[in-house]
Amino acid sequence: MRKLLTVIAVVSLLAALAVTGVGAASGSRLHAAGKTRTVEVSDDFFSPKKITIKRKTTVKWVWKNAATGGPQTDNNHSVVDEKGRFSSEEMDTGTFRHKFKKAGTWNIVCSVHPDDMTMKVRVKKS
Repeated sequence: MRKLLTVIAVVSLLAALAVTGVGAASGSRLHAAGKTRTVEVSDDFFSPKKITIKRKTTVKWVWKNAATGGPQTDNNHSVVDEKGRFSSEEMDTGTFRHKFKKAGTWNIVCSVHPDDMTMKVRVKKS
C-alpha cells in the first residue's frame, strides 16, 4: 500500500510539473509555437537574459520604467538583432514585437548599451 501511495505521489508531481512547464533538465520554459513570450526592457538589462522558444513564436519586449512599475530610468533602450535582421527604435516606454520564424540562436543587444545589455533567444524547430 505504501509503495502504491509513493507511485501516485510521484506521478502527481510529474503531472503538475508538466502542466506548469517546469522541466527537470532546464530552468526555462519552452513556449509553444504561435504564442507570445514577454521580455522586460529595463534600465540597462533584459529580463530574462535567455529564452528558448519554438519557431513561429512572437517575442514582445516591454519597456519598464518608473511610470510602468519598473526601475527608475532616464535612458532610452532598443532591441537589435546583432546580425541586423530586425531592430526597434530607441525608446523609454512602449513595446516591440518580433515573430521568430527560423530556428537558431539570436543574439540581441541594446544599441545604446551594447556591452552591458544583451540577451539570447534560442529558437527550436519544434
